[in-house]
Amino acid sequence: MTLAKKITTLTSRGILTAIILIAGLSFGRQVLRWWSEDDAAPVQAPSELAGLGDPQSAHRLQFGRQQWTMVRQSFVGTAKEAGDILSKTCARATRDAPAPTHLPGPAQENLLAKLAGQSPAAEEPGVWQVHQLEGDVPMAVGLRRWPDESETTPGKGFGVVAWGIGLPVSSDAWTLYTFVSGKTPISPGAEGPNVPIPQEGEPLLAIAAEGGTGMVTFRGKGNLAAWQAFYDQWAAREGWQRVSDWQETDRTVRARYGADDVSGGGWVDVRLSDQGDGTLSGLLVLTPGEKQNGEGNPRP
Repeated sequence: MTLAKKITTLTSRGILTAIILIAGLSFGRQVLRWWSEDDAAPVQAPSELAGLGDPQSAHRLQFGRQQWTMVRQSFVGTAKEAGDILSKTCARATRDAPAPTHLPGPAQENLLAKLAGQSPAAEEPGVWQVHQLEGDVPMAVGLRRWPDESETTPGKGFGVVAWGIGLPVSSDAWTLYTFVSGKTPISPGAEGPNVPIPQEGEPLLAIAAEGGTGMVTFRGKGNLAAWQAFYDQWAAREGWQRVSDWQETDRTVRARYGADDVSGGGWVDVRLSDQGDGTLSGLLVLTPGEKQNGEGNPRP
């Protein structure tokens, strides 16, 4: 495949992903609106989205059980500057990504063979590399060494774990996408809690603003009381406290858990709904950083 054809293919995929992202952000805002508009329940919705839905904030998205994560961010500057930002994002993602697990196909083998003789834009020698690719739009690729290192493997034992592309919005504005192999916890900031979902739950969409609010949606067959107990038990293990009784409206229950000094502070809001056919749906809103008062509201 020629580089031009590769760019066209990746651009189409990027546009599709952007559409999914916009839908995800809109979904997140709508969910919080539903939460806050329910006057019957005294548990308040998070007062701020902490970057969620802000186009200037980098966002991480995960879809279901897909073993990859997407990072999306906006940037204003030249194509070279956008490429440098993309390389830095790709470098952070590559550094934290797991080692490759799938053998490279012919196209990846050809790419790795071409990159083997080039100097990387960033690297940890012998562990990972990031290369900027020449083209009509900024692109970068992240490589990690295979666990079973073999000097006969194309690319001297490296495999692709991250791929970045920048799409122009205007002459000096860009949307940057980085696709990373493996899943990373959606949590409010680097020190936020990694909140699990019940064993019967199936993840749908997880989204988080960098260093800000995270949101996880899921559904599955189960018992509402058992799912409530699941989160009470999780909170007890992690040293969190439920700051109010479970509130119930129709077939929906919700609660807030707060922490003072655990996982950097912040709070976790849990909303569980019985769909009436044995199916439950769940929403977690993970908000970082602010301490809580005794009534479960953010301190000013």
